[in-house]
Amino acid sequence: MTQAQSQDNQDKSEIQIRPATADDQAAVSALYREEGVHDETGEGDTGDDVLDLQSGYMQDEGESCFWVAESESAGVIGMVGVKHKGNHAGEMRRLLVRAEHRNHGYGRRLVEEALKFCNDRGYVKVVLQTQVDQKAALSLFERFGFQLNRTRNVAGRDHLEFYMDLYRQPRDETA
Repeated sequence: MTQAQSQDNQDKSEIQIRPATADDQAAVSALYREEGVHDETGEGDTGDDVLDLQSGYMQDEGESCFWVAESESAGVIGMVGVKHKGNHAGEMRRLLVRAEHRNHGYGRRLVEEALKFCNDRGYVKVVLQTQVDQKAALSLFERFGFQLNRTRNVAGRDHLEFYMDLYRQPRDETA
């Protein structure tokens, strides 16, 4: 094993996916701003949920949740949230992994955590929105079995809306 492979394996093992706390707010807000996500929000999406995790995800009796991927050496390197949408549905939001940590499976682990949460809550549907230029995210969502529902143009940018019916058995994401 090369030194680079050894370092990569060590980095993967030190990443922890956990529910966010109030102490994570500054790091989550910084990641959101640094990665330019605030410029890519959809119609009517202010980004307030990620800039105030407490009111965005932590005040509905456990029906919503926000997670961070945290490295001992680099701090918060990723995030994802699920907002309860009523009618036994959840919306996956704010999936983001810091650029230098992408392509190591952290996005997959964050999506797995979000889907487990939705299953545990008895949600029957998960929806999400992304932009057409987010190729890695599109591929990840398709591997998990998300289906394209529609495309909308918001402020000159195409936004793709996906859904997954959880009462069906999702495809194996390793396929």
